[in-house]
Amino acid sequence: MGCLASAAIWFSYFCICITFPITLWFCFKKVAQWERLIVFRLGRLRGVLGPGMVFIIPWLDRHTQVDMRTKAFSVPPQQLITADNGIIEMGCEVKYRISDVQRLTTSVTSPEHGLRSFGKTVLLNVLTKNTVKESERDRPIIAGLMQKQLNLRVLEWGIEIGEVTL
Repeated sequence: MGCLASAAIWFSYFCICITFPITLWFCFKKVAQWERLIVFRLGRLRGVLGPGMVFIIPWLDRHTQVDMRTKAFSVPPQQLITADNGIIEMGCEVKYRISDVQRLTTSVTSPEHGLRSFGKTVLLNVLTKNTVKESERDRPIIAGLMQKQLNLRVLEWGIEIGEVTL
């Protein structure tokens, strides 16, 4: 497989050199400073490239652009029963950013869906252990606890939780 892959790569470089002015428009990709390009060459991870101009071989490389800017999502308000059998309805907003692009691309298929469902689960788990008065009074403490629990899991995915607000 290694010899065949090397031969395909060298043949591709040869074809690019022969059709020089035309193929250059297809081989260079511009990556903005807040994006990274994950490149797979013949199914193997070539690495994280960018920002700036990046050279790829269009017929051998598959690439994915990943936005590194801070994003946010909201967990819709959930009705739940607290430790003192009170009923409250509370939601939260979670701000996150991608810390490791390579780990994110190779480990998680849809990070936003996983974050939403995991955020909802953590919200329910944390709030059901408190009473109604504690939930109202200690919102920043509960938000910090939720952020710690979320970060324990999603750091493995290459995502870092920046802030949780209830």
